[in-house]
Amino acid sequence: MSTSKSQRIGIWVIAIVMALGTVSSLLVYALAQKNSSTLAGYSQEEQQKKLDEYMKKIEEEAKKRKETSKPLNGYSATPFDKSSVKKTTVKVLKQGEGDPIPNADYSVTVNYFGWTGDGKIFDSTNQNGATKPIDFAIKGTVKGFQKGLVGAKKNSVIEITMTEEDGYGSEKQNENTGRPGGPLKFIVEIKDFKETKKEIKDIKVEQTYVAGNCVFMIK
Repeated sequence: MSTSKSQRIGIWVIAIVMALGTVSSLLVYALAQKNSSTLAGYSQEEQQKKLDEYMKKIEEEAKKRKETSKPLNGYSATPFDKSSVKKTTVKVLKQGEGDPIPNADYSVTVNYFGWTGDGKIFDSTNQNGATKPIDFAIKGTVKGFQKGLVGAKKNSVIEITMTEEDGYGSEKQNENTGRPGGPLKFIVEIKDFKETKKEIKDIKVEQTYVAGNCVFMIK
């Protein structure tokens, strides 16, 4: 399948989002959407350089966010037995209203926090007590998040327990990346959702892990 320059930029953005390995990296997606027209004016080599610089900044931001991430009000990060996570599951903590999110071709506005088996929070929209929702396309997230969000209703709160296969890979794969590895838990509050823009909906990305790194193929 041939892709336009704007689609290639979108694909690279999704690759960065998924490779960083935390939901906070989805900030890249929102910011890059605004800046895609600027990137389109550069050659492919220049675009790659800009995106490498962008990724470095986001990695630094992710480290800062990890230090200031707090649980959502009324919830906590409880340690869990990683060996007991055999499949990705979703638990509804608060039932929402209206129609559920029908598929991954939607974007959501959410609050969330995520933690590892030892109960340590690695990312959250609650930064030092100030909670600010984030918008992102479901299709740009790992499988565990897609499984959790599809079917959820507006104003619901869900707990996603995801396997490492549906998350960011094993702890060994991520030991030198700064990404969270192994089974993970997230509590997500769905504030709103809407259908994703067509140019993003049409992008299909196949993800696999090779030596701890994400490899992306366009279908």
